[in-house]
Amino acid sequence: MRSCFVTTAVLLALHGAGCAGSDLARVPPPADVPAHAVATTPSGLTIAAVRTGWVGVKEPHWRYTPPAWLVLPRVFLSRRWHPWLPNISYAVTAGGRTVLVDTGTDPRIGDPAYMACDPGARFFYGRNMRFIAPPEDTIDRRLPALGVPLAAVETVVITHFHGDHPGRVDAFPGARVLTGPGNWPGHLGAVPCTLPEGFTPELARFGDGPFGVFATSQKLLGRDDVRLIPLPGHTPGHVGVLVRDGDRYWLIAGDATFDREETAALHVCGVSEDVAAARETQRLIGRQLEMHDTVLLPAHDASAFGRLAGSAL
Repeated sequence: MRSCFVTTAVLLALHGAGCAGSDLARVPPPADVPAHAVATTPSGLTIAAVRTGWVGVKEPHWRYTPPAWLVLPRVFLSRRWHPWLPNISYAVTAGGRTVLVDTGTDPRIGDPAYMACDPGARFFYGRNMRFIAPPEDTIDRRLPALGVPLAAVETVVITHFHGDHPGRVDAFPGARVLTGPGNWPGHLGAVPCTLPEGFTPELARFGDGPFGVFATSQKLLGRDDVRLIPLPGHTPGHVGVLVRDGDRYWLIAGDATFDREETAALHVCGVSEDVAAARETQRLIGRQLEMHDTVLLPAHDASAFGRLAGSAL
């Protein structure tokens, strides 16, 4: 019975039942979301949030509703689009050296030819997601405008490989690229064939001990105060970056959470690959927020710009 229902739902989706794909495309993104925000800490660390476009998803994609086997049929059949979400990359600079967290969306992502190398991904993205990614918003245009030369980017962290996160990694050919074990050579929703030929990221080792509430971490830029942390669940190897200056932390969370309210309610993204792991990660994020003065910086939270701008000690 269950398999018959899923098969029927997917077949309906394939034949166009229930997908109002043009609805969100007719709605402009909010005009009051900044293009960037910057905070400089007392010790001289600079953290920048950079908007690299917009992403639109349907409500069942944005928030998980059990059972897991109904998630994809619900996504395909849904007519309800969540409001536009900003796509945010983060740059942490210390002593002229920068770690960049996610490289955003490639402007070609809306072109069906961009994912022609993976027909399944092209179908899912084209049917269930919407993007606004003008060339002037790419990370390699935005960073120099903020005074961060591309050559200063020593390390690129890809939190995971959904299409709106690694899109301009080719703009940083000299950088070390890090991601979490389990993210590579791919995970659900990844489209590795759109990445540069021969691309292979370095997998994190997390050998530098606890940091904040997280049991394991890996130093970045050779510093104790900027570290890679595991945030699994959304994808098996999803990672984030945790920065500390004095008693304050900044948690760059990728898609491990969408905002503080989602964390407080232990909600997880609808397309989380491991719901139990994603919820445990939300518990850890919540514990970090409770136990330490922490500025939460997700990848799709419009309020992150204001929080970051007001967070310098």
